[in-house]
Amino acid sequence: MSREGGWYDEADDYYDDEADDDDWDDGFGDGAYGTVGSLAAKAKKKPAGGGGTQPVAGPGGGKQVGAVAGKPAKAHVKPTAAKPGPPTSPPPASAMARTMRATNGEKGVAPLISKNTMFPPAPSAGGVTSTPFDFAGPSPDDTVLAKRAGSGNPGLNGGEGGGGVGLDEEDDESARLAKLSLRQRETETPTEKPKVADYSSYQPSPDELVSYSTAGKPKLHLVVIGHVDAGKSTLMGRVLHLVGTVSDKQVHRNTRDAAAAGKASFNWAWALDERPEERARGVTVDVARVQFDTGKTYVTLLDAPGHKDFVPNAIIGMSQADVACLVLDASGTNFESGFGVDASSSSSDASYYDSSPKTRAGQTREHVRLARSLGVDFLVVAVSKMDSVGYDENRFRAIKAAIEPFLKTSGFGENKTVFVPVSGVEGVNLVDTVGVSTGVDAVGVPASLSAWYRGPSLLGAIDNLPPINRGSPKPLRLPVSEIVVGDRELGTCAIGGKIESGSIRVGEKVVVMPCGQTAVVKHVRVLSRKSESTNGDKNNVAFVGDAVDIGLEKIDFASLEPGSVLCHSSWPVVPTNKFVVKVVTLDTLRVPLLTGSNVVCHHYATAVDAKVSKLVAI
Repeated sequence: MSREGGWYDEADDYYDDEADDDDWDDGFGDGAYGTVGSLAAKAKKKPAGGGGTQPVAGPGGGKQVGAVAGKPAKAHVKPTAAKPGPPTSPPPASAMARTMRATNGEKGVAPLISKNTMFPPAPSAGGVTSTPFDFAGPSPDDTVLAKRAGSGNPGLNGGEGGGGVGLDEEDDESARLAKLSLRQRETETPTEKPKVADYSSYQPSPDELVSYSTAGKPKLHLVVIGHVDAGKSTLMGRVLHLVGTVSDKQVHRNTRDAAAAGKASFNWAWALDERPEERARGVTVDVARVQFDTGKTYVTLLDAPGHKDFVPNAIIGMSQADVACLVLDASGTNFESGFGVDASSSSSDASYYDSSPKTRAGQTREHVRLARSLGVDFLVVAVSKMDSVGYDENRFRAIKAAIEPFLKTSGFGENKTVFVPVSGVEGVNLVDTVGVSTGVDAVGVPASLSAWYRGPSLLGAIDNLPPINRGSPKPLRLPVSEIVVGDRELGTCAIGGKIESGSIRVGEKVVVMPCGQTAVVKHVRVLSRKSESTNGDKNNVAFVGDAVDIGLEKIDFASLEPGSVLCHSSWPVVPTNKFVVKVVTLDTLRVPLLTGSNVVCHHYATAVDAKVSKLVAI
């Protein structure tokens, strides 16, 4: 380092004061040193004939001699041969060189680890034998993991309460798994049993016990299902007018707007299809939820879409339903199209309808099987558009004979189904005499129908259904079917849904799962029994089976989403990422269901991706 570097040793000075301008190699490369890596100053030779000194190019190569600013260029001088004689000793090393070449012992520095106490000594080269690794057996990591799985999460030293892993316990099952190959362990490793909540200590309130009994006016959720364009919304729109839920003013407005849009035949359907895209396309997209009172039963109507593109939305409605109304189109060949059979066959051949090899593209079969698998126990079959066939008895009985075998195989036996011929456009056979507490006259039954049909009307069939068994009292479970926005009374955090178990009261603390956030019930609005409320739609408590809108406080709005569950604060649902299901495959399945198949799991208003980990039985 030069003088400007911050330190200076006189022994390191190789500058020549007398010919300082000749020192063109100021330490770059090895030209300034006698040997490579040495800091000793190199002796300079005087060329014959005088002049400045000229260094000899070392192993690193010196700079080419050229003109220096202000001085003439100097010619190369060939070095003379070394004189014979004993070799000259190198000059003494500088203090810096001696320091850099010194060992730790010479410097007085002790080694960091004087003796290897952490690892065993390496074996000698002569005693090592090369043994190939057995890839068919478990690896050392697999053995450790198998031991860890069977050790019951022990502590660091194999005891309880530690923070590590113990491997000293003997576990026959883990030892057996350790001997299996990876593929064998994937199939033979026992699955962890899901946690089961204990509700034995739950004590329902006296009024909650009454809600589980069959006393009082029954309440049920009715979902309307069937193939697209079967007339579901038109049929139910006419029913809502007859029971007084839809006023004459609304009917007049819908009739005017439908005619202006060129869809005059959809005027009754617009009582339920209120969204702009539904009215523009002429199909139901979302699930409409409307409440009405038949006089004997509180009914929450769920109008499900029939188009195959909106099956997930139909599942949302079916999952909340207690009973279902299957609408079949009797006009033309629409029943055959929805049921997925060839219309050229005899319509009285029931066996043909059930086993036809034709492509079953209709939604009738899919909706029936989905409804049964989602907990619907009873089915009201409304054979609609009977006015288009002149209320023909043969057409009605042919449709009934065709679909009954399929309904039986789907879980709807004769004691769980009732067939009713109706006409939504004309309003025939929907109610018995007059609309409930409305004064709206029911449409008289034409003679062509009364001549052969002696059964109940559509609402009469609904009233005659057996009471819904809601099981034994359990803690609160309220799946969220929708987020209510724009309601000033409920507040900014409001949800809607059906109470599946328990009860909910104003002021109670609830837990929203699976996020785990707590909230306080601010407002309870019972939709399924408004007429019994003493103060309009304001209620302080709601029970199992009620359709409700709930206003919450002390919770972030982002924590609420469709598919969440409001739970009792002391008995929340137990989350899991693995469960066993019984699967019923439909005609729409085009590829086999195998281990590792990716599926979408629908539950109420949520849908999550899942994977089939194992086929237990077929």
